[in-house]
Amino acid sequence: KLTKSERKARRKVARCARIIRENIGVDVCDHATRFLVLNNCGMVCGGSYEVIYNELHSYGSIQDIVLIPGQPFAVVVFEDVESSASAAEYLSNNVPAFSKDPVFPAFIEQEPSIQGNRCYDLFDEKSLPQGLTLIKDAISEDEEMVLAQLIQWGEPEESHTLRHREVRHFGYAFDYKLQGVQKDAPLPNGIPDECASFLGRLIATGHLSQLPDQLTVTRYLPGQGIPPHVDSHESFDDNITLLSLGSPIVMNFRHPSGRQAAQVLPPRSALILSGDSRYVWSHGIASRKFDIVRRCDGLGDGITLSERGIRISYTFRHIRNGSCRCGDALLCDSHRFGSQDNASALRLEAEHVFKVYENIAEQFSDTRYKQWPRVANFLDSLEHGSLLLDA
Repeated sequence: KLTKSERKARRKVARCARIIRENIGVDVCDHATRFLVLNNCGMVCGGSYEVIYNELHSYGSIQDIVLIPGQPFAVVVFEDVESSASAAEYLSNNVPAFSKDPVFPAFIEQEPSIQGNRCYDLFDEKSLPQGLTLIKDAISEDEEMVLAQLIQWGEPEESHTLRHREVRHFGYAFDYKLQGVQKDAPLPNGIPDECASFLGRLIATGHLSQLPDQLTVTRYLPGQGIPPHVDSHESFDDNITLLSLGSPIVMNFRHPSGRQAAQVLPPRSALILSGDSRYVWSHGIASRKFDIVRRCDGLGDGITLSERGIRISYTFRHIRNGSCRCGDALLCDSHRFGSQDNASALRLEAEHVFKVYENIAEQFSDTRYKQWPRVANFLDSLEHGSLLLDA
């Protein structure tokens, strides 16, 4: 006879199997396979590729992780059945660090054929934003050494410390609340002469049409990042250049539609954002000490961990003369504020919108890691494919 907790677990597993079948058209099977389904740790529950990989990669080589927007489950694709079975056995008896509830592991016969949500696919060049250009070995090792030593970090007169990183500005001070600059308040120090050779090559090769006049230098320690953002349309022209020194890192991109992409930034590489990659897609760096990247060890497809070291970023921009004319009502700050004084309007938005969400972010995240029971019951009572209005 089953205990009360065993009966509850069986009901949970049956419900999870139904959700999987309805959403990806695949039935749960009664034997171990390479495709391990984990419940209560999908995107809707706050799950991420990194936390799942960190917990499970010790059981065997992981080829991929699939997360589906709006769904409470994830699919982990192991290289062999034995590794998948070992991970499932562990998860059957333990609540993993990446979930606040049991994950009720199950197996399916095949990987879901859902494009754009596989961790491996994030690094596909076809997924990258239009207008994104990566130039590998944009500077020499000697130039990298000179630029890396240009700033003495940690000295108050030399740099400004933010919560997630340490920065230094040239030409104009970048205001992180506004994601832009005060155009009428240039700094006394322009872009250092040590950058001239690199920028000259970008002009000569046609990657840039004009020399930048604003530079932000940022030092990232392992575990530090920068939130997803789109640089101000009002403040800057097209073509923003990011020069990476030191440790490689993964930069994440997100389209307003929810599409995602990722780009590894190797040491001494230059990434140029233009067109949609500059004006539409947000870009950011997650705060973590390891990145998940495609495996490149010659052993076939798969993903692996890349440990972060110290990275220094040189971000070059050109101040816009006048206002942006793209007319995008959602993304363009010039369009949103019209003839208002742009700096004043941006300050109001930063104070009454951005600051409010920043203050409540931790509490909001901690209380929304899973569906509310009554909401879940209501949704479960509806026929599959029902249309709802959340107003």
